[in-house]
Amino acid sequence: MDVLTQLIHRVVEQEGYFVYAITLGPKDGEQTLVVDIEGVGYLGIDDVVKVNHALSQALDEHEELIPGSYQLEVGSADPERELTTLDQMRRAIGRWVYVETHEQRIEGGLDHVSEDTIVITTKKKTQHTIHHADITLLRLAIHF
Repeated sequence: MDVLTQLIHRVVEQEGYFVYAITLGPKDGEQTLVVDIEGVGYLGIDDVVKVNHALSQALDEHEELIPGSYQLEVGSADPERELTTLDQMRRAIGRWVYVETHEQRIEGGLDHVSEDTIVITTKKKTQHTIHHADITLLRLAIHF
């Protein structure tokens, strides 16, 4: 992890949130640093503003990390975002997810995450244990 990424993670986590994604590159003709954050539960505009302010201050103190001018954009991660790391999966325990494997598609509550498997319980209270190697897509889902 490079110094910029470490700084961003440290600041976001000090504010009580988690980094979902970081991108630095051209956007609308300007260099833009985009930081998508997540938390436990719903993130509101106040959460995003709080993190934006903290990141802006930290980046100003370490201006050598991003040469030249840039725009900072902090936002909440997509409510139906893909879960690609064990940490993201573990933070999603208790939430509704959508899973695709080569053989099936399942929606349900994420009950457990281990190094090798996840456990999901559907609306009909059917429990499924799925090996990570069999998952082609795992994302949060909106449950009504």
